[in-house]
Amino acid sequence: MRTTIATLIIALAALMTTNIAQAQTAQTAKVIIVDITEITRSSLAGKDLLGQVETYRAEIDAEQQRIQQDVRTTQETLARQRDLMNPDAHAEKVRAEEQRIAAADQDLREKANRFQIASRAAERKLQSALNPIYLSIMSSYGANMLVERNQLILSGPGMDVTREVIEKLDVALPALQMVLPESSLNNN
Repeated sequence: MRTTIATLIIALAALMTTNIAQAQTAQTAKVIIVDITEITRSSLAGKDLLGQVETYRAEIDAEQQRIQQDVRTTQETLARQRDLMNPDAHAEKVRAEEQRIAAADQDLREKANRFQIASRAAERKLQSALNPIYLSIMSSYGANMLVERNQLILSGPGMDVTREVIEKLDVALPALQMVLPESSLNNN
């Protein structure tokens, strides 16, 4: 019986030693936080990108409205001409107008695709500039984890490094120009 108790105590001690050793080798999480939305909204490059996105979207929206107005005007004109023209000539004019409007619509879709390609490329360039900044700040804080603010429920003081990231990004990438490709084909 004494042997069994002694064996049990030795086994328990060995198990505790193993757990303590594992706990000592487990790395403690040192977390810092960034707000990516704030970085985009407040950094020079982010503001530059957001301004360009807004401008291109406004251009696309305006062009779409012009096409829609052109369609309405064309339909009204063709409806008035229906009784005044030879049916074959009128049908030919309708086909020509439909082709013209379809071409304008295709051009608009192409422009929107080029805009998306340029936007994604600019976002990748921004992210490429941010990655070494993140790593540098993580190193300076001794952090082993960087978490986006919107993924958190609660955090302590001194963990948010967003302002520092923005300052370093403004130095590394003070401007960011979206470059529209000549064609959206094969650029995705």
